Amino acid sequence: MPPFGQLAKLLTGVGAECRGRVRFRHMSRPITKTVRLSGQAQSIEDAVSTVLGRAALTIEQIRSFRIVEISGQVAGSGVPTGYRVTLDIVFEVKDGAVAE
Repeated sequence: MPPFGQLAKLLTGVGAECRGRVRFRHMSRPITKTVRLSGQAQSIEDAVSTVLGRAALTIEQIRSFRIVEISGQVAGSGVPTGYRVTLDIVFEVKDGAVAE
């Protein structure tokens, strides 16, 4: 068995050899990745929506988020003028195949 086939079996237990290539079958439990992104707006809710909306333009299969930090700007009169949020965004990694 080529090295890729051994690696596939080791990592997933379900590798299938096919003419020097290894194909991964669908895994029962998805693999996720977390990225940390920040953004700002006039309210906390708008800031969260802004970050998630921008992330969704380039990241597929967003599953959840966690607010890591909230901060804000204050006018001289003590009135909040904007909010900044930092989010951990969790998304599912696509199943793939290791080629040759």
